[in-house]
Amino acid sequence: LVRNPFKEKLNSPFFVTENNRIKSNFDFLRVFAAFLVLTAHANQFIPGRGYDFFDRFEIGQNALVIFFTISGFLVTRSLFYSKTQASFMVKRCLRIFPGLVVAVLFTVFFLGPCLTALPAGEYFNSAYTYPYLLNAVLLFHPTLPSVFENMPYRPIVNGSLYTLQLEFVFYFVIFTLGVFLPKSKVWWGVFLSVLVLFFWQKMFLFSDMQQYYDAQMGAAFFIGAWFYALFGDKFPANKVTAVIAAIVAVAGIALGASVITLPALCYFILSVAFMPTSVLSDFARYGDFSYGVYLYHYPILKTLLTFYPDLGLFSLIIICSLISMGFAFFSWHVIEKRALKLKPSG
Repeated sequence: LVRNPFKEKLNSPFFVTENNRIKSNFDFLRVFAAFLVLTAHANQFIPGRGYDFFDRFEIGQNALVIFFTISGFLVTRSLFYSKTQASFMVKRCLRIFPGLVVAVLFTVFFLGPCLTALPAGEYFNSAYTYPYLLNAVLLFHPTLPSVFENMPYRPIVNGSLYTLQLEFVFYFVIFTLGVFLPKSKVWWGVFLSVLVLFFWQKMFLFSDMQQYYDAQMGAAFFIGAWFYALFGDKFPANKVTAVIAAIVAVAGIALGASVITLPALCYFILSVAFMPTSVLSDFARYGDFSYGVYLYHYPILKTLLTFYPDLGLFSLIIICSLISMGFAFFSWHVIEKRALKLKPSG
């Protein structure tokens, strides 16, 4: 049985509502991060016509830091609120897989046939078509036959799916800690500190940029988890400290020292989350569209550039954002929201 060891901190009248939801800006930050990722990918897909600013400040990768910091915090919270380890994993699976499965099926059986250079029969008979379905179980397979073959960044159909497998591995690590660790913030603080340091040092020892980015996401996730383990729902948000952390983080990114300043960025992200305003804290009242935007924007960008290769950056971002929001609206209200109703009560 998993119980929250910090009960005295769980009933903060400012941050926690009656149904155990945190009054915060988390929903806004996730949507903001999703559109930052979209913007970064749009900039990458039009080489020579984009802006160096987005690459210099690693907008897309820092958006992933937002996602993973928040995820580490909230997933650890979910574990402590779950009555059993099984209910925790069921909740995580219901959040990840329903929307993902539909997105993968849509890509293979609709988008692929529409965009492939092959005849439809040859596409569906190809041995290279159906391995893409492995993405639905978090085994990343990047390509479909003759789809986006001449596009920038190789014929990857949906590069965004790569990070989902990493996130689920981190879920499993939190699950394992919940099985073996006593419910004490000392034990959790120690083990999460070890995990943070493990991924942080890997950022210094990377052999290629993908390893660096993977390590960065791991460090961000477990920094978020560490903050929850130590402080529960009562995160030590302070405006002055948050401003200092933001300055340190931006300086680190600008000077190419983001490895060193990553903890400051993670602290700033959570500080913003825990300084709710009446507008931002109710941002998801019409639905949580961040996951849908994240799932669909990548192939939408490439599809737009297939038919309109001369689109400028801002036109591409605006059009893709509108279409992605349409898919996200469908994904949330038809798939994700209904799946989450199946979550265990505890």
